Amino acid sequence: MAGSVVNDPRAWTHEGSGAQIQQILNTRNIPGNPNLDIIFQDIDFTNDVGGTKTMAVDGSSTPAVFTYAPATDETHYILAISMFLEHKGKMDADAFGAIPLGLSTGWVLEKSIAGTVYQYGNFQNNMELINSFDDGAGITPTSTGLFDTDDAFSGKTVFGLHGPKLVDSRGDFVRFRVRDDLTSMDFLQARVHIMRFV
Repeated sequence: MAGSVVNDPRAWTHEGSGAQIQQILNTRNIPGNPNLDIIFQDIDFTNDVGGTKTMAVDGSSTPAVFTYAPATDETHYILAISMFLEHKGKMDADAFGAIPLGLSTGWVLEKSIAGTVYQYGNFQNNMELINSFDDGAGITPTSTGLFDTDDAFSGKTVFGLHGPKLVDSRGDFVRFRVRDDLTSMDFLQARVHIMRFV
């Protein structure tokens, strides 16, 4: 892993301010700026090896890394990150999906800005997922577990205009690292929601 690691979710706020981005947005309405357009995209994280999207893989011996980075010469603003998991079984609060007692190592979300890695979270159980991906979280409590015994959880963490700024020329990226065996899960995938100016 290149650079140092900073375990502080507050470091995930954009290095500028929401007001600065709003100022850019406002320039769309200024005469003489007809070429400034805003593009919103929803893009899946993909495995650095093979380009697959599913994170239900075995990363216990060699971590599986799923990265999103801006295209050449582009700057992207992350508005949100969403995730969806499906795992038939008893999805208790202290489990990860239906893996009893959670993960021993953890499903990590982090970004790299100019060579410094900032960790947003190391998720080891369902309660940690709910607390971080809490916007629009879809859960179904039952008497047998925190989630319905047959299925799924989805949620989103929203940064809005204060989200991370990824600059290609700095080598910036955001990634998930799978460091446990998640092959028993039916489905695990994440997506980044970005804004960019063209």
